[in-house]
Amino acid sequence: MQKQLTNSEGHGKKLSQSSISPEDFAILMRVAETFRKGKPYTFFEVIQPFNEVRLSADLPANMSVQQLVERLDFLVHSNLLRSRFSRKLLRCPKCGGALLNPRTACTSCRSEDITKSLILMHSCGAVIPENVVKTLVVCPKCRDTLEKSSNTAGFRFVCNTCGNIFTEPLCLTECFSCGWFDELKNADQMILREYELTDQGLSLIESADPLKILIRKLVSDGFEIREKVEVTGLSGTKHLLDVVATSSEKSETRIYTVKYRVTSLDIVSWTVKRFDIEKTSIQGVVGRVRWFIAGVEVENAAFKTGETFGIEVEKI
Repeated sequence: MQKQLTNSEGHGKKLSQSSISPEDFAILMRVAETFRKGKPYTFFEVIQPFNEVRLSADLPANMSVQQLVERLDFLVHSNLLRSRFSRKLLRCPKCGGALLNPRTACTSCRSEDITKSLILMHSCGAVIPENVVKTLVVCPKCRDTLEKSSNTAGFRFVCNTCGNIFTEPLCLTECFSCGWFDELKNADQMILREYELTDQGLSLIESADPLKILIRKLVSDGFEIREKVEVTGLSGTKHLLDVVATSSEKSETRIYTVKYRVTSLDIVSWTVKRFDIEKTSIQGVVGRVRWFIAGVEVENAAFKTGETFGIEVEKI
């Protein structure tokens, strides 16, 4: 069985209705450290002599390897990161141990008493190991003289138990930790990957887009984010909510529309949408629900209009 530390191949999709947590943002910032230097970021290091996989950097909330894997998969599928193969480790499927002893054996009787030998191919088709040829005068199959018509066929493996001759040995392995023993192909495979920012991921970190600025601010304040959430209003009209932000303690949900410049007319338009939207129709809403309009620039009259209609105006 193949177990990847992430099974993402770097082919993502745009972020939609998925939570961007403070931990996710910290991961993106880690990748950005080396991305600006033109290098991928490796979150995992392999510690010898036991092939132990550890995190190569401190991450928020003492995140475990498995938790980090899940978040990396999410970020890749959200098209914020792309990943590529780094290295592979074999693991025991029984205990998870990484200390495996590889063995080679006969493909017929599974005996490990095999040797690599030069093989002679006789004209009649007989295949004879070099060490056996030295003891023979005639071919054991056709009884013709070996010296007259023998050609070297390269190296093969010879079983000293059953006499089988084969090209590739059977690969076996044994776990030093628990004693599990099986064919090597049945060992688990742990795939380690390296990560780079996508254009969208870089934009999230560096862009001057008001929506991105707001998301960074909310994430740094401990909110979990869902972007571009579609809901159906009481009138049947479909509305797109720019950001739905939930506080880490699940006591508050903020619903945002985002503009570059906020005017009183924008607030009136947002109020109409608000009255058409039943908050219970918004998936994941918890606690107190607050309605916001946010922008880089806000005209003075907009703050008063917001108070009138119960819309909180935020300058970002």
